[in-house]
Amino acid sequence: MKITFSGSTNYPGSVRPNLLNPINNPYASVVQPTGNSLGLLEDVGQGPWTINPKYIIPTFWNYSVGVERQFRTNDMVNISYVGSQLFNGDCDNSSFAGSCPNANHESAAAIEALNCNPMTGGRYENCSNYNVTNPFKGLAPFNGSSYYTSSTIGGLNLTRPMPQFTDMTMWQANTAHTWYNSLQVTGSHRMSRGLVLHGTWTWSKMIDEGGNWDTTYLTPYRQIDGNDHSHRVTVSGVYDLPVGRGRTFLGNSNRIVDGAIGGWELGSLYVYQSGAPWLLPGNPNEIYLHNAYVKPHIQNDNGYIRLAAACAEQYQEKSGVYSLHQMSFDYDGTCSQGADFLQIPSYGAAYTGAEYTGIRLQRSHQFDSNLSKNFSLYENLKLQMRVEAFNVLNHPLWTGSPDGSTNDTSFGTITRGPSGQSNLPRQMQISAKVTW
Repeated sequence: MKITFSGSTNYPGSVRPNLLNPINNPYASVVQPTGNSLGLLEDVGQGPWTINPKYIIPTFWNYSVGVERQFRTNDMVNISYVGSQLFNGDCDNSSFAGSCPNANHESAAAIEALNCNPMTGGRYENCSNYNVTNPFKGLAPFNGSSYYTSSTIGGLNLTRPMPQFTDMTMWQANTAHTWYNSLQVTGSHRMSRGLVLHGTWTWSKMIDEGGNWDTTYLTPYRQIDGNDHSHRVTVSGVYDLPVGRGRTFLGNSNRIVDGAIGGWELGSLYVYQSGAPWLLPGNPNEIYLHNAYVKPHIQNDNGYIRLAAACAEQYQEKSGVYSLHQMSFDYDGTCSQGADFLQIPSYGAAYTGAEYTGIRLQRSHQFDSNLSKNFSLYENLKLQMRVEAFNVLNHPLWTGSPDGSTNDTSFGTITRGPSGQSNLPRQMQISAKVTW
């Protein structure tokens, strides 16, 4: 195993010349790595980390099976199962993995002993405000860390297995596992009477697991993937209009008439995709799905797009303890069925890590179309003129994640603008193509 060390030198820039380091010599002194010269005092007061010494290359499997049936000469349907799995993925990829192992986390038993968990009648301030005299202040090996200067230190830091350090993380711990399952249906109608059609439907689900949601309670990580889209539908087609020489209508027209009304072709593409899941917003220790009855509720309202009409409750100071208190921004009016979202402070052990909001972001629609005219100029020399329109219906899409703070009256809403819609507005273009 190869061990490396590093040091970091900050650049003290200034708009006033010669006040700090001059531009011709910005790094007059450079911090050198101490290496292993300090022995067991290396990085005290800080959070040393390491790379998994037994790291293995992740493996990725793809598999599929399907059946295809041709019903008529020009019609075909294919039904397939398509899946994939990733094994031994990196824990430091936050898009599909839990936290990496921390060998120096705070004691969960101490957190419970301090009565910090509001779900059991405690107060989270019992932990956040629990400070003790800093035994490391002024000790030379701690120079450069907050431990060297602070008079007090968080008491829970002293419950770590090695209190002279903060978190000690092992990256690339090969703990991530993700898998994808889908049903894919494809249908096509090949050219007949000038018409070509093609359609697809994908029904899928993608799940991630591995590692932990937190480094204290070590709750196993399992979550629907943020890029999961349950449904995706595409429909495309090309239609040669049956007008002009050799066609159903005006098939015997002369070249001049055919040049005006013949050779027209209409094409289109429609794509629908269901929204990605709205995962537990913000800090996962703050938001917890209590009931799943809430349904998406998208509406235009005073510059907002409301994605969730959820009843939110949070912990408020009451008679010296923390208790559930219904807030004025109770969106369903009564919370008659109970709160959908509960705000739980740090160390709230009730967070299971296995649920998400049950709400998805906005679905997307995209409809493109084009109209083209084909000219036969000379023998094999042909000209095609095209008018193309993208997002013909000008359907706007705001893909920003909703406000996830239960402290805000705009909780569950997406702000429209000022940056505008996420997809392109309607666009049109004219193009020409020559083939020979």
